[in-house]
Amino acid sequence: MNVRYIRDYKHNYLVIQDDRVLEGDYRQRMLTGNEIPGLLSCRERMINGEGLLYYDITSRQPVSSYFSEKNLKMAEITALFQKLRELCEIMQKYLLYGETLILSPEYIYYDVSAKEYRFLCYPFEEREDALLPLLEFLMEHLDNEDAAAVETVYQMADLLERGHCSMSEVLEWFRQRENDPESTGREKRISREIPEDPEYPGINGRRREEDPFGEEDFFGETEAEDKSISEGSRPFVSGRREEEPEESLFERILRFFTGKPKKEQARVEFDGEEYEGERTGEPDMPNDGSTVFIPWIENSEHKLYGTEKKNKYRIDLMRAPFTIGKLKGACDVVLDDPGISRVHAKILRESGQFFLQDMNSTNGCFRNGVRLEPNEKAEIEPGDEIGLGRLKFIYR
Repeated sequence: MNVRYIRDYKHNYLVIQDDRVLEGDYRQRMLTGNEIPGLLSCRERMINGEGLLYYDITSRQPVSSYFSEKNLKMAEITALFQKLRELCEIMQKYLLYGETLILSPEYIYYDVSAKEYRFLCYPFEEREDALLPLLEFLMEHLDNEDAAAVETVYQMADLLERGHCSMSEVLEWFRQRENDPESTGREKRISREIPEDPEYPGINGRRREEDPFGEEDFFGETEAEDKSISEGSRPFVSGRREEEPEESLFERILRFFTGKPKKEQARVEFDGEEYEGERTGEPDMPNDGSTVFIPWIENSEHKLYGTEKKNKYRIDLMRAPFTIGKLKGACDVVLDDPGISRVHAKILRESGQFFLQDMNSTNGCFRNGVRLEPNEKAEIEPGDEIGLGRLKFIYR
C-alpha cells in the first residue's frame, strides 16, 4: 500500500493512494457511503488524477506505538478480539468481510479516552491470513506469566499459519473458547519457558516490569523523599530506582547459556548520595597532558527544560521510552496544559539516540520550529528546541 499521513486544520488522516478508487468498486462505495461502527471513517478523493482514500485517525493512537512497552494480559486480548469479532459481524451487513481489514498493528488505532479500537478496511484486497500480523505483534508483547493469554494467542497463530482455518474461523474458535474454554479440545499447553536452573532462578518467562515511573514524577523525585531537597537537585542518572534493577529477559537468557555476567553497575555520587547507573567504560586517557575532546551529547544532562516562566516542567529523557500527554493514567508524563492532547508525544531511545514521535496530537510536536507529521519520528539532539503544543522546551 502507498501510505502517507496528512494533517489539516483540525484533523489527522492516514491516506492511501490507489487508482482503483477511480473505478468505484461496490465495496468502496459501501465503505465510504456509511459510518460503520468500529471502522475508521473513510472518504474518497480525487486529486490531480490520483485516487485517494482518507481515513480519519484524529486523537487515536496506533496499537504498535501505544502498546509497544506494555505486557498484555488475557483481559486486554479478550477486549480486542471481542471488538474484532463484533466488527466482522457488522461488516457482513454491508457486504464487507473481515479479510479486507488491515490488521498490522500500525494500522489499528486505539482511543485511550473512550477505550475503543478502530480498524482500517482496505476494500480492494482480501487475505485469509489478515490476522497473522496482529498475532505476531501480540506474541512479542504478551505477559508471559499469563498462561491463558500465551496459550490462546499461540493456538490462534498456529491454526492460521498451518492453513487449517480462515480468519473468520479463528475468530469463531476464540468465541467458543471464551464461552467454554473446555469445548475447544485444547491440546497440551503451549509453553516457551526455559527449564528452571537453581543457580539462575526466575529465568523462565518474562517478568512484568514495574511502571518505569511508578510513584515518581518526571522530575526524578518521589513523594517519599525528603522535602528539604530542592526541586530538581537530585537527578536520576539512569532513570531507575535505587534498588537493584531487574535484568531483562534477554540478559537472563544470555547469562544462562553463556555464563556472561550481568552488566556492572556504576555507583555515581551526587550531593553526598549515591545512585546507580550502567558503567559504559571510560576511554583510554592520554598521559601527555593533551586535552581530550568530550562530545557535547555525552556531557549533556539529557533533559527537556521549559523555556518560559509558566512552563516549569523538566522531563528526564533517560527514562525513555515514555509517553507525554494530559490524560492521567494513560501517559507516563502528564502536562497540565489545554494545548496538550490526551496522548501527545512519545520519547524513544534507540542506539543511544533520543527520538521524539508525534502521537496524532491536535496542536503538534515541533523540532526547531518544524512540525512533525502524524506518527512521524525525529531524532533530537542537545541544543534542539522542542515544542509540544504551545509549550516550548530546550534539550540539554
